[in-house]
Amino acid sequence: MLLCYNISIGGVGHMKSVKIMYVFNIVVPLLAGVLLYLFLRDDTYIHTFFPWFAEFKGEKVYSNCFLRFYLPDWLWAYSLTFALTLVYDKKGKLLVSILSGILFEVLQALRIINGTFDYLDITMYISASLSAEVIIYIIKRRRYR
Repeated sequence: MLLCYNISIGGVGHMKSVKIMYVFNIVVPLLAGVLLYLFLRDDTYIHTFFPWFAEFKGEKVYSNCFLRFYLPDWLWAYSLTFALTLVYDKKGKLLVSILSGILFEVLQALRIINGTFDYLDITMYISASLSAEVIIYIIKRRRYR
């Protein structure tokens, strides 16, 4: 889980600092997921955007299955939950986040999109969405103190 600390900038109001925390919890996991894909895998959509990176012959860590396959999914779902909160802070956002991950896996199972269906991916989507929701709750609770 990332930051839920109160970031304040000069004379900026508390609501602005909450939005900065939300954006931080969106951008950092996305960047971390991209870096994990670039460094630990060579068969992802990310590599189509960075074809020059395929020539990089650095040491890739293939032994840790969690880092290669599951942590990026966790990071994407975590980021999605914060993004939904930032743009649509309603009750159904947690369900939308979880169902988005499940839909993604179902589309893979049906061979509509590339990828491999995995129940553990669904577990990662659910745990990340719930973790993000707990942190969002903490942030909101601090706001109303």
